[in-house]
Order: sequence, then structure tokens, then C-alpha cells
Amino acid sequence: MNDALCLQKISEYLDATLAGVNNYRAVAQNYGVDHYKISSVLATHHRGPTTALIEWLAATHTELTVKDFAAVVRQKAKRNDVALLLEAYDSNKN
Repeated sequence: MNDALCLQKISEYLDATLAGVNNYRAVAQNYGVDHYKISSVLATHHRGPTTALIEWLAATHTELTVKDFAAVVRQKAKRNDVALLLEAYDSNKN
């Protein structure tokens, strides 16, 4: 993601723990990140766990699209609000 403000907003939303929905942990687990890496690497990243996850995915899952990531966020984290932000980012970059 090139848009720093958009990434910050997405990260703030998905980092948050809210009743009835999941957060970045559910998304990370979908991509095979184990509990240890979530707790020791993502959760302690200086720019936040979602930013760390997105950076890791960009480096390791080079074929992953924003659209696909948004679908995982919607399905696994039950975060339609974050998925809509991702989709808006994706449509604005084209």
C-alpha cells in the first residue's frame, strides 16, 4: 500500500479489539501466521500489528491483491468497515 494515511486508518481499525468481530489476528492466522509470530512480531511492531502484517504479506505473498485481502478481512475478521476501506483504496489507485 502506497497511501500512508489510508494504511494508518486501516491499521487503526483492524488493530482494535471490538466485541463481536475479530482483528488482525484472525487475518494473520488465515495466512498461516502462528500464535508465536503474532504475539512476538506483529503485536510488538513499532507501527502496529496490521501494518506489520500488510508489510509481511507484501513481501511473502506477492500475488495477493488488495481485493483478495479485503475478502479475507471481511470473511475472517468480520470487519466490513475495513474491507470497504481496502476496496476504496483499491478503486482509487486504478
